[in-house]
Amino acid sequence: MKRSLQQHTATRQCPHRWCRPLHAVITTLGAVMFLVLAFHQLSTLLFFIATALVAIAVVGIITRRSLADTAADDLRPVIPLHVRPLWANLSVALDLPVVVMGPLAVLALLVAPANSLELQIMPDALQTAIVAIAFTVCREIAHWLATRPARPGRVLAPSAP
Repeated sequence: MKRSLQQHTATRQCPHRWCRPLHAVITTLGAVMFLVLAFHQLSTLLFFIATALVAIAVVGIITRRSLADTAADDLRPVIPLHVRPLWANLSVALDLPVVVMGPLAVLALLVAPANSLELQIMPDALQTAIVAIAFTVCREIAHWLATRPARPGRVLAPSAP
């Protein structure tokens, strides 16, 4: 067995054990943000939905899966057979800023006047949207690689008998 691949066990040494609780917090923050935006900043909500769909589409293209499979990753209660510790550590490290910044984003939305562009989210902050899409894609790919079994080493040319 390779060093970057370990059999999945629900122990304290497995970094992937943090992913489900962090995703539950992120999903809750997303639902709160959705409700705040629906009543407070509808145009911004539509912009966020569009950027989320673009991020899901990019992840689906990279991982060669359908959009439904990509979007439903967190809904499946499947325990992976293998966990790559380095990718799992990276995925947890990418989840933590979202958990920390989520409540601050909700607070910023609540403080801003209704139906204003004071948050600088659209349309003049396209660079921010591109960075958010890139961050989301990196986060999803790290999670996907953390639980994907490692492929055996490839050989460019078959060895001669």
